[in-house]
Amino acid sequence: PLIVGVDRIERRARWVRSLLPGDLPANTVLSPSGPDGSIFLQSADGRSNQRLGLIGPIGPNGIYVQTKTGVAALDLATGDLRWLRNDSAAALEAFGDEEHLYVVEMHAAGDVRAIRALRVADGVAVPIANCVDCYNHHLRILGRCLLSSEPGPNDAVQLRYYDVLTGKDLWQKTFPAKSIVLESTIPELAAVATPDGTV
Repeated sequence: PLIVGVDRIERRARWVRSLLPGDLPANTVLSPSGPDGSIFLQSADGRSNQRLGLIGPIGPNGIYVQTKTGVAALDLATGDLRWLRNDSAAALEAFGDEEHLYVVEMHAAGDVRAIRALRVADGVAVPIANCVDCYNHHLRILGRCLLSSEPGPNDAVQLRYYDVLTGKDLWQKTFPAKSIVLESTIPELAAVATPDGTV
């Protein structure tokens, strides 16, 4: 399992990094976790299970990788380590923008334990409000914002567009009971169909 930085103009690999530690135990089992190319590193007895691979957005500030030792930021051009956080959970997801990486830490059962913010420049933790409930109901992520749908009073449907960094809703809309949130092929647009047929 490797991460490779490819120069598409020169058609060559500029750098290669292994996802595996050098001291990998002999009884370790590797299994693919999905189409993103990540793998699970699992002990033979099944007691420890850790995801390894790319997480979060990729951009000019670098790429972010979950390694055996923690969350690492790599330089996009050289693959060099920019910073490493070794206080992260074994199972996590991430999202973010050009300034912050938001690390979603999971329990072994798969439910969200906590969401933390890290500065992409140096990996320093930034305090944010607890937004686990909003994340659990999210429909879409745009940068540092979550679009979520939550049940409201009298079975109403509540849409909210939440800014994770500030801990505030940028907007919130309430729709009648039995309204249906529609799929949108345009990330910046959301749609809801109400019971009377209004979209």
